[in-house]
Amino acid sequence: MIIERFEGLIAVIEDDDGTHFEIKKCKLPDGAKEGDYIYKFGDDYKIDDNKTDEIRKNIINLQNSLWN
Repeated sequence: MIIERFEGLIAVIEDDDGTHFEIKKCKLPDGAKEGDYIYKFGDDYKIDDNKTDEIRKNIINLQNSLWN
């Protein structure tokens, strides 16, 4: 799941199948930001730093391929 955006105290999340849902921002880990890949662990959400980095690298590569 990816944090798509924040709307006040709400985080809009995109699930792996493309569906969107909202959760309270306070349910996310401290420091969570738009574009972070998260997963649910029990009642909590955790940031998957490796997956987040992988997604960001893929986006940068895609952008670079469009510019070249």
